[in-house]
Parts: sequence; structure tokens; C-alpha cells
Amino acid sequence: ALRGLAALMVVITHLPTMEAKHAGDALLPPSVMLGISGVDLFFVISGFIMVYVTWQSQNSLRKAGEFLFARASRIYPIYWIVALALLGVWLVKPGLLSFDPEQTSLLKSFALWPDDTMPMLKVAWTLIHEMYFYLVFTLIILFAHKWRLLLLALWMGLVIIGNLAGLSTLRPEAALIFHPLSMEFFMGAVAAWLFLSGYKFSGGVMAALGILGWLAAILYLVTLPDLYFPMGWDRIVLFGLPATLLTYGVACLEFKGRILPKWSEIFGNWSYSLYLTHVLAFSVSGYIWRPFARGGMIDNIIMLPILVIGAICVGAATYYTFERTFIRAAKALRRKWFKAVAK
Repeated sequence: ALRGLAALMVVITHLPTMEAKHAGDALLPPSVMLGISGVDLFFVISGFIMVYVTWQSQNSLRKAGEFLFARASRIYPIYWIVALALLGVWLVKPGLLSFDPEQTSLLKSFALWPDDTMPMLKVAWTLIHEMYFYLVFTLIILFAHKWRLLLLALWMGLVIIGNLAGLSTLRPEAALIFHPLSMEFFMGAVAAWLFLSGYKFSGGVMAALGILGWLAAILYLVTLPDLYFPMGWDRIVLFGLPATLLTYGVACLEFKGRILPKWSEIFGNWSYSLYLTHVLAFSVSGYIWRPFARGGMIDNIIMLPILVIGAICVGAATYYTFERTFIRAAKALRRKWFKAVAK
């Protein structure tokens, strides 16, 4: 459910761009850009899930390989489908998208390798961070369970030292390795460690603190003379910490019994497909809006909800048509390739 919330926040963040491009006037305030903080929630959830799914795993090359395969097969196949669709749209109608193959490395985009420019599918910059997280965690689970939290802390210490030393300015790869956003993955991992170790504090209070912290961060930013979105360590404090409290709090509440309706879980299942496809869906449906655009806000009031609903429908269709199929195929391959060897 939280993943669905995070995806929807990012979706809404891109609506002002559609207004500027197709309507000519703006209904939504500039502060909508702060919805990109849904990415921070994504990263914290990722850290939490990584610890959760490997809590009982033994340290072995087989387990580490199975973990990396599971995560890569979750990220790449549906991403490649959407990226190919994006490339196809560009080949047919280049002006429809803000993608320039002369400025973007297709190879690095498809590989999710860090580069000086944004990847072909711009929202995929977060997937580059995700794959980095997974690679680091794959190395960590090669060690016994008792050492993993310490190794995570050591990794985080290296990230902080390298960032403060300016190493992140050397190359795109170094910028990724020493990026402050790694702290959000670490915070999510620590939250899961506490949760699974039996430290289940008041979930309602923690979740409420997370929401209040998020609202306080937004209020702080919108009252500044110049609205901006934090990109450094201030981002971790303003949005990473509330996201951690919210994730931990909801996990504690869910442990005591379901607190969210079933449909929210289904929406969460669609979240990755929605995240990947919403920009492409907006780009296509925005051109349908353009001929009907009029002065004033009436067309904005009508079209903005239609854009969001349309993007959700495209995300759901992509999930049921492609992503769910890939997930099932990957699980079958995992059982075949990584089955335990009888002693």
C-alpha cells in the first residue's frame, strides 16, 4: 500500500509539466513538485524489504545469487518493455517525448548504469540507485547474519566519508556510490532490523510522527522565499526520516492485524508499472488534451483527474499483461536454478 502511495505522489508531481505543455495555464501550485518525495518512501521501503526477505537466509553464494536474480528479474524485464515502447514512440513521433538519443546512451539506459545524463526513461534514475542497493546487499548477505547490520553500517560510513570528501564529483559511478540517498536505504534496513528483532514500538504513534514530519517538511519548504526540492543530506532529514517512521509504524500496525483495505494492496502491486509508464501515458494523453485546451481552468479541472486515472489504468494493464507474467516466470526459474542441493 505504501508503494502505491509513493508511486501516486510521483505521478502527481509530473502533472504541472502537462499543464505547461498542453494547457498553457496552471491550476496546480509549484509546491506539487514536492510529491517527488515519494521516491524517498520508495527507497526506505526497499531497504526494509531487503532485510525482511533475507532475515532467515543463510550466507552462501547460492543464496546471494538467488537474491540478486530475484531483484534483477523484478526490475529489468518490465523496465525493458517500457523503455522499448518509449523508443518506439520516439521513432514514430520524436516530438512527443523529450528524449534525445544523441544526448543519452541507450546502452547505459538499458543497463541502468550511471551516466552524466539522465537515462532514456527519466524516472529510471531511481532504478539505478535500486540496483546499486541490491548489489551492495548481495555482498553483505554473503556474510553470517550476525555481521550484516555492522557491514551495512560500515558501508554507510564509507558513503558519508566519501561524500563529504568530495569523491562523488569524480565520475558518474562515484556520484552513485557516495550519494546521500543511500542513507534512506540504510534507514529502511535498520527499521526492518528493529522490527524483526522484536522491537515493535507503538505503530500508530510512529506512523503519525512520520506523517506529521512529512507535512512539517512540506510546510517548511513552501514557506521559504524560493521553493526548492532538497537534493543533499537535508533531503534525508526532511523526507527520509519521516518515510522511515511511517514505514516502521505501518509495519508494526500490520503485524497486529490488517489496517488497510484489500484494494490498497492491489494498488501497491500496480505501483512499479504505474511508476514506469505514467510519463509515457501522460505524453500520449496530453496531446489528446491539447486540441480541447481553453483559457481558464475548466479544462484543467476536467483533464487532470482524467490524466491520473488514465495513467493508473495503463499501469494496471501493464502489470496484468507483462509484469505479473514476468514475476511468475522469474519465480519458476528461481525454483529451478537455485533449488537447494540435498545433502
